[in-house]
Amino acid sequence: MPIKVRHEHRKRTLPISTINYVRGFRQYPMNFWLCTLLLFLVELGCAILAAPSPMLLETAVCRHHFENEGQPLNGEPTDEFCRSKEVQVHFAFVITVLSTLSTLAATMMQVPMGMLGDKGGIRLAFMLNATSNVLYWGCVAIVGMASLIALEEGLLIVIGSQHNFPLWGFYLSPAFILLGGGPWVTGTLVFSAVSDSVKPEQRTAAFSIMEATSGIADLLGPIIGTMTMTIHLGIPFAVALVVFSLMFLPASHLRETTVSGMEGVGSSPVETESLLSVDSASDREDTDLEHTSRDQLPPRAVIFSICFICFFFFQVARDSTNYLIPWVSLRFGETMARAGLLFSLRAIMSSLLYFVILPLATYWIDQHWPSANRDLTLSASGALCCTLGTLVVAAAPNLATVAFGFALSVLGSSMTVTLRSFLASNVQNAFSGRLFAVVSMTGTIGSLIGTPIMGVAYSLGINYDIGLPFLVSALSYLLVLGLLVWLASKI
Repeated sequence: MPIKVRHEHRKRTLPISTINYVRGFRQYPMNFWLCTLLLFLVELGCAILAAPSPMLLETAVCRHHFENEGQPLNGEPTDEFCRSKEVQVHFAFVITVLSTLSTLAATMMQVPMGMLGDKGGIRLAFMLNATSNVLYWGCVAIVGMASLIALEEGLLIVIGSQHNFPLWGFYLSPAFILLGGGPWVTGTLVFSAVSDSVKPEQRTAAFSIMEATSGIADLLGPIIGTMTMTIHLGIPFAVALVVFSLMFLPASHLRETTVSGMEGVGSSPVETESLLSVDSASDREDTDLEHTSRDQLPPRAVIFSICFICFFFFQVARDSTNYLIPWVSLRFGETMARAGLLFSLRAIMSSLLYFVILPLATYWIDQHWPSANRDLTLSASGALCCTLGTLVVAAAPNLATVAFGFALSVLGSSMTVTLRSFLASNVQNAFSGRLFAVVSMTGTIGSLIGTPIMGVAYSLGINYDIGLPFLVSALSYLLVLGLLVWLASKI
């Protein structure tokens, strides 16, 4: 992948003045705001379904066992029955299979969708992705509608009753990811489009704004989901489908423009050299690496490999979040709706992180380290927060401690933003789409491998009443922390 030389090792810091900070928003092109809106809609839709989707799946599995044991069809299983070990193990198995199939399908679509965006088809890519999101999450609703029609036609034996969503309906959903990648590919397209639309010095701030906006979606989504699911499980799915359908509006107004076409932003012949090179005059003048020879730096392949490994294990560790709500519900006897409020806490902490903490940390560190060290230092700090947070969740004696540990781990989510910024600063803008495709594909593969690992850990953990998925997650975060600390010490 072609590499470019950095002509400014100290990026423009975020303005301290509130007025100047607000005025700074005007410098971003329309594509940036459209992409931010797209990311917001996807995050909002997924956040709305964060609690209803596992509850619906658990209900389907529970009723499956309930009817297989010869219980009356018009009867309802009790909470004790649904929380039995047999039901919970089957529930974990179904989640694992569905997540694995979905992640595998998303992995297959990362490269094709990335190539479509690189070839100037970013608008078409987003339209396909929006279609995929609607059909992926709407699969259960489609099966539910078919059940209602079957009820009227008397075909319950073939399809099932309106109160018992058939399990095969869930297994159909991964097939729709092949149409456009689903929510897994949305982030790839958004980061690629934004990286190509903004100037290099705007990239870190732009990424932070996008993450902060998605944090607002994470705040609103769980509230909407938990409030509506208490009325009927179908309501949050209907609301989410409307939200996903709104993606077509901003996607249709995207412009096929890149920053390389902007005035004063051109590619130089030396852009094929390494950003980490210290041979150029500008490097010797502007960076603290002036006394470090090229031979003392890790090879370029090693640097990129370590970053991709970090993305891989970070995603493996994050898959433990899929079992947070079931674990809290099982361990502390909380309802799915109440446990789902933890995702509202994640939204609050994410907004605080990306609106306040990360900009201030970036500004302060920028006064002491060159940008490469700054981004890696922030990334390592994020991995540390994730490690400590998941350990607290695993050992938490009550729900309040779980909330504290989860909030701490949310603060560490900034690692994905800062490490993306570090990598994006090391390649030409023309190849940023491919870069983010590789980053997303690496994370997707990590999720593909991490999902069954966390599923097995959850099944084993409930036998001993321990949060085993979170212990596995902490070990993965610890590995990422060690790699980032080593890399930061070498650059």
